[in-house]
Amino acid sequence: MRATKSRTTSFLVAGGAAFVVSALIGAPTAGANPASASTTINDLKSEGYIVHINWVSGYNTQQLDDCWVTGVNIPGDTPESRTTAYVDVSCPNNLY
Repeated sequence: MRATKSRTTSFLVAGGAAFVVSALIGAPTAGANPASASTTINDLKSEGYIVHINWVSGYNTQQLDDCWVTGVNIPGDTPESRTTAYVDVSCPNNLY
């Protein structure tokens, strides 16, 4: 079991998912503005991920700059299979 944890940790750093982990661990505190969904999605795409959006709440017709990320999931058993990122996005019901 201990070897598995070590491999997982190594993979997270080596596989480029360290960004995702640090983004989720460093979640904003009350009053702080979370990064826009478009920033997170563009960062993941620049790291080579295929990104799929899961619309969690609000209107999915809003601009991604007005929405925020509530979660990121990068499934796969090996570094080679981790090519797709699923981003949970929440948007306001209206801006006015």
